[in-house]
Amino acid sequence: MTGTSCSMSPLRAQPPASGTRRLAGLDALRGLAALAILVLHVWLYTRSDDDGSVAAVLHELRLALPLFFVLSGFLIYRAWVAAVLDGRPLPDLRRYVDARVRRLVPGAWLCLVVTVPLLLALDHVRGVGVPSAELLPLFAVFAQALHPETVAELNPPMWTLTVEATFYLVLPVLAGLAVLAARRRPSRAALLLPAVLLAAGGTAWNVWLAGRPADLVLASALPALAPCFAAGMAAAALGHGRRLGRPSVLALLTAAAGLVALNGWWHGSGTAGATDAGRIWRDAIAAAGFALLLVAVAQAARPLRALEARPLAWLGERSYGVYLWHMPAIFALRGAGLFPEGRTTAATLAVLAVVLPIAHLSWTRVERPLLTAGRRGAPRPRSAPGRPGAAPRTSGRPATAGASVSR
Repeated sequence: MTGTSCSMSPLRAQPPASGTRRLAGLDALRGLAALAILVLHVWLYTRSDDDGSVAAVLHELRLALPLFFVLSGFLIYRAWVAAVLDGRPLPDLRRYVDARVRRLVPGAWLCLVVTVPLLLALDHVRGVGVPSAELLPLFAVFAQALHPETVAELNPPMWTLTVEATFYLVLPVLAGLAVLAARRRPSRAALLLPAVLLAAGGTAWNVWLAGRPADLVLASALPALAPCFAAGMAAAALGHGRRLGRPSVLALLTAAAGLVALNGWWHGSGTAGATDAGRIWRDAIAAAGFALLLVAVAQAARPLRALEARPLAWLGERSYGVYLWHMPAIFALRGAGLFPEGRTTAATLAVLAVVLPIAHLSWTRVERPLLTAGRRGAPRPRSAPGRPGAAPRTSGRPATAGASVSR
């Protein structure tokens, strides 16, 4: 508003029975991305007088948005990648839909039920935008980014939930193309086909947009951000089954950092905005860097201990709540006169003091119980085409779409 705002929604991943330690690092990245979005929005609302270098760094925290989208493409597409390359069962469509609904809907609806009355009462606070009553149902069905009067209103970061929900609907169709292409000879090339089509379609969409007047709805639609999801899908296909030693991991991390820094310099220098190139390619360079980062974290032979710290794991689990609740917290603190204007650090601590307990309750009382209940009694998935009778390489239970859901 991922997101996912420049921000987006950090939906928690449910790792498969095998590889849980490696995916713990992705949870940490999700938590850090949610924290980055919170700090970015606090900084924007404090209007502090940071010098140019500090402001430039804080502004680039917006790149947590493409990171969230890359994570979604990577995590959800993994189930189809494993089905094609390992002969695991194909994801069951009913379970896939159930897992996506359980992940996306409860936390968002809880936030809406609590914060809509609050924000209606705070419509006098700077930054709060409340659409007309007849448009409020768009938020409940994740269609707020499809209307110009709701795309950045009420709880602004929630616009990315529309993008996420649209991707969830499109992915099974794209993955089906990969399965069909892999019927004769399962290969990574077949699995890259959906990512290539998604990236090409998104780029074509942005070329078309560049020739039109600025349109926030069209610029916030899935096609405009498709290259980020495509980067994650490509990373899932290319990285699957590999075990990377320390030199390879360090090389990928260095390349990832370089690409993200290059993306930030390009946009910060004004070069991107001087032509249509910035509108066409947006943050594709950073998305490529994040794809390399995910491969390094998920496929490292030895998990990266820096990403396994317990506080990061805790934050990663609650990242969706942090993402959903931080803007209402900013508005509430401002309305109560408790928001430290002009002091980014103090304001960040104040917002965290409000958001973290709420995110914890949302995760422990609503999100996690429903996700756990959804994993019981799942139907047995079908075998992947081209691998009849192949036994899935798991450590106890069959891989399903629900075993690797995004954020």
